[in-house]
Amino acid sequence: MSSDLQSAVIGGLAGIIGVLTGALIQRSLEMKRWQQARQDELHREIRSIAGDLAGSVAEFIHTMLWYTYFVPEEAAPAEELVKQYKDESHRLIGRIVGARAKLAAIDHDIHERLKPLIDRSLDISERIDDATGIISEEGTVDGARIEELNKEARQLMDDVNRTTRALYEETANKEVRLRANAG
Repeated sequence: MSSDLQSAVIGGLAGIIGVLTGALIQRSLEMKRWQQARQDELHREIRSIAGDLAGSVAEFIHTMLWYTYFVPEEAAPAEELVKQYKDESHRLIGRIVGARAKLAAIDHDIHERLKPLIDRSLDISERIDDATGIISEEGTVDGARIEELNKEARQLMDDVNRTTRALYEETANKEVRLRANAG
């Protein structure tokens, strides 16, 4: 084989190898970008669901605070007040249960961090129902107990705010680390 032909064959092979190598590198980069975009979307979804869940728990606590503030110390609460409280509680509990199920399905760790706050809010709500005569057999109001439950609900609101802020900071820092590792 002449040197010109040999050079042409070697040049052609080098060109083909270069094109194939470039295509493989490009495919690898595209795959990394796709995986990062998918990870970013999942991260946004988790933060959105966790935020919705924490927001619904905070709304639920606010409803309990509002209700206990307006319940009379001795007499049974007005029927309209009880109806508003029950309707709002029912709506918020449904929203909390739905968001909780979504979060548990996609991020068990964050779900477990929010679970105690959810459980406490449901427990306080049941005790408020009892103390205000909604579910107690006697139907009597226990003013001192209502005041204690109101304080407990205010403390829970502070705990929800603190936990939510910590989760936000942790997930923001995690996102920065993930991006640094991907680059």
